[in-house]
Amino acid sequence: MSKSTTPPILPPKRKRMLDMILALGGLREEQAIPPSKVNEAISDLKNELSPLIETIFAFPESYYTSFQKSIEQVDISSEINDLSILQNAIGTLEESIAPSDVTSLSQLLELFNTTLETSKSADEERLAFEEKIQTIKSLIKSDPETALYQLQQNLNITTRYGQPPCHVACPAGVSTQRFVNLIRDKRFDEALQLMRSTYPFPGTLGRVCNAPCESKCQRGLIDQPISIRNLHRFLADNERASGKIHEPTPVIDKEQKVAVIGAGPAGLGCAYDLARMGYPVTIFEAKPANGGLLRYGIPSYRLPRDILDEEISYVQKHGVEIINGQKIKKPGDLLTKGFSAVFVGTGASSSLKLRIEGEDAVGVHHALKFLDDFNMGKKFELGKRVAVIGGGNAAIDSARVSLRLGVSEVIIVYRRSKEEMPANASEIEDAEHEGVDLKILSSPVQILEENGKVTALRCIKMELGEPDSSGRRRPVPVPDSEFDIDVDSIIVAIGQGIDADDYFPDIEYTEWGLMQVDSNSYQTNTKGVFAGGDAVSGPATVVKAVGAGKKAAQAIDLFLQGKEITHTIPIYDQIIATVDSDKAQAKEGKRAEMPVLDPESRARIFDEVELGFDSPTSVTEASRCINCSISNMDVTVYGGRVDSETSRTMMKKFVQDEAERGLILALVRELGALTSKDLTEKTGIPQDRVFLHLVQMKRNEELVTIGEEHGYVLYDVLRTSSEIETTIQTVTSLAQQLMKARKELDEILTDLKATDIGRLVAALETFSRARDKLTKVTVNGSVIAEEVLSKVEEKIHSAVLLAYRTRAKLPSTRPKVAIENLTDVDVPSVLEEYKSQMGYAPLLGFGTIEWTHSRCLGCRSCELECPEDAIKLTPVLRMPEIFEFTEESLSELPVNRSLFYKTVMSLAVTKPVDNVVLERESPGFGSVEVDLWLCVACRTCVRRCPGPADGALELELKWNLPEVVRQITSQSSS
Repeated sequence: MSKSTTPPILPPKRKRMLDMILALGGLREEQAIPPSKVNEAISDLKNELSPLIETIFAFPESYYTSFQKSIEQVDISSEINDLSILQNAIGTLEESIAPSDVTSLSQLLELFNTTLETSKSADEERLAFEEKIQTIKSLIKSDPETALYQLQQNLNITTRYGQPPCHVACPAGVSTQRFVNLIRDKRFDEALQLMRSTYPFPGTLGRVCNAPCESKCQRGLIDQPISIRNLHRFLADNERASGKIHEPTPVIDKEQKVAVIGAGPAGLGCAYDLARMGYPVTIFEAKPANGGLLRYGIPSYRLPRDILDEEISYVQKHGVEIINGQKIKKPGDLLTKGFSAVFVGTGASSSLKLRIEGEDAVGVHHALKFLDDFNMGKKFELGKRVAVIGGGNAAIDSARVSLRLGVSEVIIVYRRSKEEMPANASEIEDAEHEGVDLKILSSPVQILEENGKVTALRCIKMELGEPDSSGRRRPVPVPDSEFDIDVDSIIVAIGQGIDADDYFPDIEYTEWGLMQVDSNSYQTNTKGVFAGGDAVSGPATVVKAVGAGKKAAQAIDLFLQGKEITHTIPIYDQIIATVDSDKAQAKEGKRAEMPVLDPESRARIFDEVELGFDSPTSVTEASRCINCSISNMDVTVYGGRVDSETSRTMMKKFVQDEAERGLILALVRELGALTSKDLTEKTGIPQDRVFLHLVQMKRNEELVTIGEEHGYVLYDVLRTSSEIETTIQTVTSLAQQLMKARKELDEILTDLKATDIGRLVAALETFSRARDKLTKVTVNGSVIAEEVLSKVEEKIHSAVLLAYRTRAKLPSTRPKVAIENLTDVDVPSVLEEYKSQMGYAPLLGFGTIEWTHSRCLGCRSCELECPEDAIKLTPVLRMPEIFEFTEESLSELPVNRSLFYKTVMSLAVTKPVDNVVLERESPGFGSVEVDLWLCVACRTCVRRCPGPADGALELELKWNLPEVVRQITSQSSS
């Protein structure tokens, strides 16, 4: 036995190169290149960047899944037919047997039948996958952006190219990541102008937006989302504080005039965009002041009126005219008064009613009318106790206004849970801090009154049942659970609709009372009249109303140009960029908290509650952004800002790389073990680029993740067949052999007589018993039964062991499974992080363990002392549980000796008897299995072995890297 050698000491530069090679998987010793081919191999490596990736590891349990998936590709109809013939033969032959004798055949037949049933759908899935791959392959060079979009939509490939989720979630289309990055860089004015290029309300929406962008912020997967809404507000506040207000220059250069009905968020948003397109716009507003629900439905402690006035003024400075106190009765009439198009954005400002007894009593108010009257200056006497019914922002606003009007106790009654309240979570929290009580899972059934005035609210308790159409669990009344709440006033805030005065006779409405518009053009039944906002969608959010106005402005522009109205979304805007939270490289930092007035003091005044961020807080908060979209950063990899032309050039290359990477990932995830040559053929991507992508993906551990989830091993050197491939070859061989034997078997079974041969069964033991009688049967003068049965016996044996073989050589796996347990295998997880695997010498071809069984005493010292649990010693006399030997067969074994078996009969055989194969007798007492995937070549087992002579174990270290690797490392160091 050779002695161990000490690894040579390498220079640092050569060592780094060697580490890189090993990190990519290295070259296994058995694939060493002969000296005569070294120069050629080096040339290939340099010129073609021949891939070296080999060690992307897979969990053992995934192999059987892969086996099941791969076997679907084999035509097994013939096996099923042949096995059915064998099974049917059991009932036609004479000798009776126990049902257990045919268990293996029945289970194997069931496995094949199950596979046959699923093969059709599997074929369809494979064809669909191949079609998607071919489509993407055809686009990868000419249109990589579309290819990347299809990879994301059809094959679930993620990318950091495209729009970030926060932008996609914003109905107004704010470039969120870009303006947050500008704040991070302290470029506040530029960030504000970027925002105003989208909409004119940073100060307003920075206070009242429900911030759908934050719900999609990927930073929230790490800790908490970026405080995007508050950063909106900061930009507006910062400009006001500086005193340097940007004054826009109107660019009205078109003759066609547009009328807008309603100066709410939808109307103002539409007018703003049309004016910037050059159209003269006139807004007709029925109320004396502008803003719609922004002014009349939101209290000043949330939205100060001077902020709203300034931003409406900013819209007007773009050339928009607003005429107040003029109510339009028929929008279509404006088309005859010099306007070429009309947009209706009158909103939904009427509160819905409860429709319960007592709702007309004195002291019952409806939220939007209550807030409107309050904001118009009306005085209220609400009494000491107020109940607010509902869970939206209008309910929260009504409750908090009631407190500020001097009410002692305010109770919000809501029929669902607190988590399902549609109001902003921050508003609910603020209301509770100010003293508002929540009575959840309660629903009003009657308003009690005395002399026409409210005295109490009768409610019933609710419990949550099955989800309804909204996805929320439906509240169900609890029988006999009514209770009363003594109150002086009640405010109903259960929803809103279009006010009766805002219905127009020349516009059609849906069955729900909303304006009927074309979903693509936003045009009503009257040509040239468009509509959007709450009057079309029903009650929604401010930012959705602004977004609807913007989309309507685009449609009006196309209409006035005589073009077809289509809203074609660019491919880039349809690609959603994402970043895995564990790879985001995010700096630690909690979400900034908004400073607020003291809850106790603010509950009685109308001063603004939230005080806003200062500059340092805003910069720190913006720095928390993890930049999901690289294509939205406009910076180099070193953080330097680039001009737009350079950015476009960078992104052109980046999207190409992302599309190619995505296609490679999709193929590896679906097909498993592939060489770089395979990937080049399947993708059309040059092999050198394939290699570079693999290196990058390996560095980012994307391939490691795929390996763990799907059991794939990626090879980039010449290799022998994998265990799965060998198994499939065996299945194919079985199919071919059975097809060949079928005709002969049919002829034999035709002539078989029960009196001659007894019953035929699938179990191998029964085949053995039947063989003698079958050899007496001749067909056409030839005795062929023995040959045919031998073939069938051999192939069924192989088929029964298929799953056994797929696990036979896997890391830290011992074949202990009977066929009936194949679907429920408990396999230990033995793979650690890839970096820790680099040090395993045997894995990289640097060591082997040799065991001399004749010296083994069966003491288990090696197993107990191994620090890596890499050794398993099984006493030979302790046979696997699947074998049951008779006393007679055990007595035949030599005393003080055990038998070392290379193979035994089928797993399904309960009593092997005639089929036991003995390789040779062994004087030892144990059988050692060493898991080279876990062994770290520490020699502990060698030192601890007390066996005779030099012990039973020896570890041999072999520093014999392939010559090509030696030359690469030596050249790199020179």
